Amino acid sequence: MAKKRKLLSGGQKARLATAIRQNRRDTVYKMLAKKHDGSVPCFVCGRHVQARHATLEHILPVSLGGTDDMSNLAISHNMCNLRRGAPTQEDRMGELN
Repeated sequence: MAKKRKLLSGGQKARLATAIRQNRRDTVYKMLAKKHDGSVPCFVCGRHVQARHATLEHILPVSLGGTDDMSNLAISHNMCNLRRGAPTQEDRMGELN
């Protein structure tokens, strides 16, 4: 007899997605720390990022075809990540020309 799959509620899905993102951020942070002798540089400004201020960033934004692959993920300060932002429609059109 086949096992019944238990469906997750919306809240459970959101908590699971948050846990996955945090785990991925921690993994990328640890990999970069090992590669750079403990000092993790911000992808945007280049200064050291403390683990508690680290955010996960897509090098090539998902909106432009980027993936969640480890090779497309970087660490940045929260403010640097927000300042960089997602490209606008005009930015995308400029890249196509």
